[in-house]
Parts: sequence; structure tokens; C-alpha cells
Amino acid sequence: MSKFTWKILPAAPKEWLEKFPELSEAVGTLLWQRQLSTDQEIESFLSPDYSRDLYSPFLFNHLAKVVERLQQAKAKDELVYIYGDYDADGVCGSAILARTFKKLGFKFAVYLPHREKEGYGLNKLALDFIKDQGAKIVITVDCGISNTEEVAYANSLGLEVIITDHHQLPAELPKALGIIHPQAPGEAYPFKYLAGGGVAYKLACGLIEKSDWSDLEKEKMKKWLLDLVAISAVADMVPLLGENRTLVKYGLIVLSKTQNLGLNELMILANTNTDKITADTISWQLAPRLNAAGRMEHANTALELLVTESLEEATGLALGLNQNNLDRQQQVEEVLQVAKATLQINDNLLIAVGDGWPAGLLGLVSSKITQEFSKPSLVITWDGRQYVGSGRSIKDWNLMTAITAQAELLDKFGGHPQAAGFRLKKELIAFLSPP
Repeated sequence: MSKFTWKILPAAPKEWLEKFPELSEAVGTLLWQRQLSTDQEIESFLSPDYSRDLYSPFLFNHLAKVVERLQQAKAKDELVYIYGDYDADGVCGSAILARTFKKLGFKFAVYLPHREKEGYGLNKLALDFIKDQGAKIVITVDCGISNTEEVAYANSLGLEVIITDHHQLPAELPKALGIIHPQAPGEAYPFKYLAGGGVAYKLACGLIEKSDWSDLEKEKMKKWLLDLVAISAVADMVPLLGENRTLVKYGLIVLSKTQNLGLNELMILANTNTDKITADTISWQLAPRLNAAGRMEHANTALELLVTESLEEATGLALGLNQNNLDRQQQVEEVLQVAKATLQINDNLLIAVGDGWPAGLLGLVSSKITQEFSKPSLVITWDGRQYVGSGRSIKDWNLMTAITAQAELLDKFGGHPQAAGFRLKKELIAFLSPP
């Protein structure tokens, strides 16, 4: 007996199918079920076009003023810090900006927090460090939108903060110099579902377009970044519709002939067939290895792989990531077996609590539990200082809504409707059995 409840979507109306006689009934029905019903929507879905289906980055409300401020920073030789997330989306987005800044001649550095020691998003100690380095501007990548308090602290230090993010919006937005987020209130940008790397790419494109390069140089630079954009989108599982579909289609083409030394070395170790690169190549071969850096040691290894210009360094870094991934697979299985043995059920929410489980593996374990039992789950561990948790959900249950409703219990949280992370306040978690 299947553990899944299958919900069969309605078939497309016959009269609608008759409007598109060039489509088979199966294809027509699938398009209808995806709510693609106009000639333009269908054409963009079946045949994404780079010159037709991408939007100008300057449609973002704040992008023009952000680009202007960054141009001033470059002219004044001010230090700009890129502050990224530690997953494949955030690391690729940080690499996109780092490669762009280097080509454009910016003075910059990159900071990626340690997953277990610092957690997700901005933190005050990191901002102190960045200030001490002499930075004037901090640009977040795939994080920052939920860090209202930390952005205020950065402002008090004299740091200007630019947020590029795509995560769920908080009740109170940070008071940043600029917010580039496709779902921000009043945001004019037409496509709402870019990954974090996709948002960072739009900023990179804005900077490239305002550079003094030739049109050909600008176009080449934007296109050669698309391999990283595609990895971001597929790794973060954003909908492959609209602009994402176009970015991934052309990103896969670029990935098959990438000039990125680190990606080349990683594909060699993964035995990637570069003649048949698909989204599955990213999902099963590249993204797990890039994610393994932040889960097992530090995401800096993955970042260095994506920005290095040394073949020798690329080879060594790729070997390290490959080993991290093998170690990660073994540890996930070990934690999963213990977690399943300790599952608690709370209103159809599965909860597993442990001691000393690697924080970087909690989301993977939660994902496997949710997949096996078809229920939302939280996997929580005591890290020696506080409880850290990660959760995964099913399609019809918004995990972030549930977590946000308990914000008073949390020190920090963030994520998406179906995937989120959090840190619990020690004094408010008596309902959990302490280790």
C-alpha cells in the first residue's frame, strides 16, 4: 500500500486543447495544469529565449541607487564586503559578485559565516570584524532580509548595508541602504521567484551594464556567469518557470563548456558527462558537493573553488569537497537512524531531538524524514550552547508561517515555506527533553 495520497489534477478542457492543435494532448494538459494558458507563456516555457525572456535588472526598485553607491565606492577605493550564506545558493551568489567585482576592479572581500558557530544570516561579531577591516559597505547574498536588528547594529557602526535576498519577508524590514528582493513590498520587478544567486546576478548585471566595457564585453561577462546562476536555482529548488527557466536553460549550456576551473575539476571528480548536462547534474552531482563544504567544515572551501584562477588549487579544493560529500553521506545515515528512533508527534508535526548532531546535517535528515512519512518535520540538536533546528515541510503546510508564529521562542530563524532553520531560546524549551 502506498504511503502517499495521490491528488490527480483536472485534465485540460477540450476547447482549450483545440486552441493549440500543434500540442499533443499530454503536453497540452501539463501546460494547463501549470496554469500556462497564453501563447506567450507557452512559448516561454517550451522555448526559453535569452534575448526575449530576461528582465532588466533596473526594474528592481532599489537597484539603480545601489549601483550608483557601489560605483562611488569603487571610485573612492572603499572596501566592500560580500556577506553570503553557506549553502550552494549563497556560495554561488557570493562567487557571482566576487568574480564581477574582481573584473570591475573593486576593492572587496567575502565573508561566509560558519554554519554551527555563527548560524544563518548576519551576526554582530561578524559585523564588528568587517568594520575593523575598514569596510564601508556590506552586501548580503541569500540572507539579510530577516536581520532587522543586525542591520540596525551595522548602521550604528557606520556600515551601509545592501540586502540581496529572496527568503520570506519579516513583519519589519531592515533599514538598509537598498533592498533587492523580488517579493519586497511594492517591488516592481516582474518575476518573484529568483534564487538568492539569481538576485545577486541581477546586481552583477546592473554593475556590468553601467561599466565602461564594450557591449560585447558586457554580454560575454553576463553569459559566463550563468553556470553559477543555474546551480543556485536548481540547488535551492526554486520554480523552473518564467525567468528561472531561461536562466537555467542557458546556464546549463554555459556549464557544459564552463571556463570556471573549479567547476571543471568538480565535474571531473563527479564523472560528469559534459555532453549531457541537465538539471539532474546539478541536483545529484554538483550541488551536494558544494553544500558539503558548509555542512562538514566551512563554506569558504566551496567559495574558493568557484573563484580560483589556479588549476592546482582547483584540483586540491575539488578533492576536499568530494571527500566532504562522502563523509556527509555516511553521517546523515547515522543521524537519520537515531532521529527516527526518537521521533515525537505533535499535531502531525514530527520532531526529533538529539545531542551533538552536526547542525549542517539537520536539514538533510529532516528532508529524509518528511519524504518517508509525508509529514512536516523538525530535527533539533543541542550544540553545547543552545538548541539548533532545521525543518522541512510538505507542499500544503507552510513551515515558515508556523515558525514565525513562535518567534518569541526563537533567537534567530529564517527560510522558505517548505524549508527553514532556527535557534531556540534555552529558557523557553522545557517541552523538549534535554540531553
